[in-house]
Amino acid sequence: MSFEELETIYEEHVVPAIKKNVRTGSTIKSDGSGVYVKAQKEGYKHERSVEMKEPEKTHEHLKWINIITSNLKRYLLSTHHGVFPKYRKAFLAEFAYHFNRRYWPHQAFDRLQVSTAFSRVNGMWAGQTITV
Repeated sequence: MSFEELETIYEEHVVPAIKKNVRTGSTIKSDGSGVYVKAQKEGYKHERSVEMKEPEKTHEHLKWINIITSNLKRYLLSTHHGVFPKYRKAFLAEFAYHFNRRYWPHQAFDRLQVSTAFSRVNGMWAGQTITV
């Protein structure tokens, strides 16, 4: 999962983001917004569910979107007490990083060791000794 901040929720911004991030032929599950009709014309399948017509089906249809949205809102409001617009992209990336790794908390230390061992610091490999 990744996030991208869009200027508006209208098709001139949503459809290019879909083209950039979603494989053609994929199924897009959405609420009743008409912006996805254009995406359907671009080669995407579209499953639409409207809350007012079928509340129970829509709840199940958009379950993960609602979970992610509520978790993100709670993360930004409780942990950071809001976010300035210039930092929004970094906070979204951090949230996506943690969300994508939510099932592997026990691997965090091992992953940190590996990434540290293979990272470069000032053009040198970490762990490399310098002889003067």
